Amino acid sequence: MKLITFNQKAFSLFFFILSSFSLTAEVSYQNPLFAEEFPVGNMLAWTTAFEEGSQFFFIERSSDGIYFENIGQVEAAGNTDEGKKYHFLDVGVQSEVVLYRLKQTDTDGTASFSEAITMHKTKTNNFMVIRMNKTDVVNSFECSIDNLREGLMTYEVSNLRGEVIETEDVALVAGLNQLNINTEELKAGIYKVKLKMNDEEEVLVIQRVMTEEKPALRASKQETGKGG
Repeated sequence: MKLITFNQKAFSLFFFILSSFSLTAEVSYQNPLFAEEFPVGNMLAWTTAFEEGSQFFFIERSSDGIYFENIGQVEAAGNTDEGKKYHFLDVGVQSEVVLYRLKQTDTDGTASFSEAITMHKTKTNNFMVIRMNKTDVVNSFECSIDNLREGLMTYEVSNLRGEVIETEDVALVAGLNQLNINTEELKAGIYKVKLKMNDEEEVLVIQRVMTEEKPALRASKQETGKGG
């Protein structure tokens, strides 16, 4: 009879490696990661059906499908067996083709990746909002605009009844521009900020609050006319 022997240290190392690869975060998706293109950027959405000890969703972006970079994170629900919807806005996307995936992490340090999705850019933007401060504003609303060529932009602040409260023309240079809109005189409530240049238009939604502790309101966007 042949005696079978094994190296205890080697077996322990193999078991540790095998166990490490099997440790994945506990989450299942009701609706997988989905992306929709808007003038202001790509809106990512997904829905989970079950989460156990979930901590964060890290949003990762890639131009080649090999190297992914972290572009933001969303706090997860923790523990839930009910459908939970999530959104993330990736503003200022310039590449014609980008890939996205989610890295979901648990409180115990385990992680799992969603399937990667591909987004093809179809809109041509002469200007693009690439960054903005929180859309729940106290004294001012700030955003960075990447402009293709110099020209005159009109911004317009209106309430939900469509009444224009403030409008102003701003000269933009080709390249990066900083737009700062004073909101100190606005009453508490929801407002639309319309940015228009030639036939291209973008609309953002902000909420004027009295203190920083108020919850943030997501940005909304729409497009009319040509371009955008």
